[in-house]
Amino acid sequence: MEKAKKYLYEKLKQSTENRLRHMYGSDWERMFDFYFNCSKHKLDDAKSAILEIKEARFHRRRKRLLGNQTKAMPHSIFEQLLEFYNSNDRLHLAILMQGYQGERVNDLLHTKLDQVDFQAHELRCYNHKEQRWYVVPLHPGVEKELKKYISKYQKQIQEHDGYIFFSLAVQTKKKHLSPQFLNRKIVGALEKLGLQKKYAISANGRKLNLYTSHSHRGHAGTYVLNKTNNNYRSMQRILDHMPSSMSSTLLYEETKDDDFFKK
Repeated sequence: MEKAKKYLYEKLKQSTENRLRHMYGSDWERMFDFYFNCSKHKLDDAKSAILEIKEARFHRRRKRLLGNQTKAMPHSIFEQLLEFYNSNDRLHLAILMQGYQGERVNDLLHTKLDQVDFQAHELRCYNHKEQRWYVVPLHPGVEKELKKYISKYQKQIQEHDGYIFFSLAVQTKKKHLSPQFLNRKIVGALEKLGLQKKYAISANGRKLNLYTSHSHRGHAGTYVLNKTNNNYRSMQRILDHMPSSMSSTLLYEETKDDDFFKK
């Protein structure tokens, strides 16, 4: 009986190792023991232990984000990235829009032509994460570039159901660029420019890039913060954060001492 139990234990451990390692990192063996040995009278203890481990991991992740590094992309790096893709209209506009409008990358790439109101100087954005609409003002520089882009690629946009950031890939059913594609292009460009950094290692051993497409939201938030004389409510609006989530908004603030928006 003991041999059978040991054999079952090893087989289950092998089959669930990758999944538990991905979920719980270095705590995966401890979690496996709880799952395997847990009976009804031990269930409450196991649940308490799971919550304790998750809380500890959340605290480590939050501490990493609130440390010396910041999620916002400095303006000097942002400008070099724009210059790198100056000849690629779609990528240049995508980076410019996210850097000043602050949309999440998935929401940005789903933007359609009818969401842009040049008369009211506004952009209607759809939050796919919370499934709701919100409106942000169009940055003058973005509005100017957007008008030129739409005029130049009006035919392609109409052929792709109105998606501004249309995809020309043959082997895909999507008619717009994917977030993964844009993020790869941004990370790759920063690595070529020598501006990319690895600032931490995730629970599954993957090295994390300091600057990604998500860093542009921090750039947009800090831009609004500087232009509105430190009005954090305006920053929340451009990032589409709820009024009660100020702690999340503060993670996107640029803290490095450089020439950020002093021109």
